[in-house]
Amino acid sequence: MQLSKGEKKARYKYTLVIARLSFMFLLIGIILSILSVFYTGVFVLYDMWIHVIAIGFIGLTIALYLPLMLAPILGRTVRFSHFSKLPIWLIIISLGLRGVGDILIQAAVNSEVISYQYLTIPLSLSGWIIVAAILSFMLMIHRSMNITTQVFSEDGTTAL
Repeated sequence: MQLSKGEKKARYKYTLVIARLSFMFLLIGIILSILSVFYTGVFVLYDMWIHVIAIGFIGLTIALYLPLMLAPILGRTVRFSHFSKLPIWLIIISLGLRGVGDILIQAAVNSEVISYQYLTIPLSLSGWIIVAAILSFMLMIHRSMNITTQVFSEDGTTAL
């Protein structure tokens, strides 16, 4: 498989950014889990470390390695230069929204507010954003595999 310098750079950059982001979520999840041991009455810590590790770390790790494994499995080239940052941003926004929802519910529990119906909107919305991230990731991979492949020489020009 011949790749242009731009494609090699896109693969390297994608792998580097997603790996760093994934392990950052793992570190945040570990810190939150340690804090949840000491503050057992704070549900926000427990809920967030579960979601940060499950969605942030594991989800982004799958997003990191799936495109790398698909090429040899399917025998088709995955063009990283055509990748979008939308699925990654949707995961980050979803985790942030989940954190906001958890904090609002914890504040409502502490202040003994009876109505929780509006406070659950951020929690349920974060789940739908994850579904949108998965669908956009699948579409992005599909589109990057359906691009007409060309053989490039080392200097980035197409072969005759």
